[in-house]
Amino acid sequence: NECISIGICGLGRFSLRSLAAVCTFMMTAILGFAIKSPHTEATKKYTTFLRQDVPWESNTNIQMALSSIVFLIAVLSLISGRTKTDQKKMIGAGLAGSVFAVGLAVAQMTASSKLNGFLDIGALWRSTYDPTLATVMGGGVLVSILSYQFIKGKRNPIFASSFGIPSNTVIDKRLVVGAALFGLGMGLSGWCPGPAVFHAATGHPGAAIIYLPSFWTGGYAAKAILQRQ
Repeated sequence: NECISIGICGLGRFSLRSLAAVCTFMMTAILGFAIKSPHTEATKKYTTFLRQDVPWESNTNIQMALSSIVFLIAVLSLISGRTKTDQKKMIGAGLAGSVFAVGLAVAQMTASSKLNGFLDIGALWRSTYDPTLATVMGGGVLVSILSYQFIKGKRNPIFASSFGIPSNTVIDKRLVVGAALFGLGMGLSGWCPGPAVFHAATGHPGAAIIYLPSFWTGGYAAKAILQRQ
């Protein structure tokens, strides 16, 4: 997830590579939102279907079913861990993911209207612009900066054998193109991957049927293309 790994974590360690990626995908996200703006009749039906924030209570059964499936997959992944180190990594990932999910919910970042409100630059002239995404991300970056200071000098984390801090500092074509495509998809869909998973779990048809399958298909396709090069 570029919003977290490159955005919050990358900026938290003052990475110029991450800064370049963030600037790139934010610009293309704004472009993507402008292309499918709800203020144009050509995209009105698409926008209404994809951008809606589905009430929790209307999809309780679907939500419980999908949540149970995700929980079962997590348990099976933990059990199938080859070594204790693998299992510790999964436990750490599960705890971190839980904290992340709670943070998204508390900050109301699971609502697609928050991302769309931030990308809608035209709202500045309508006095309806929503900057909350920037403030939440800023808070995340601050925590990230403090966290990186805390781990300096430590040999290894609790749930892994070493810290996985990227060492690549090159701003290359692959980084820029990937960030641009990610941003464009984010602007067109109105979701980041994290909130999209949340919406899929609540039974949102746009997330469960369109976004996530497309997201995974695109990821596998990109991996296959890169392996052939």
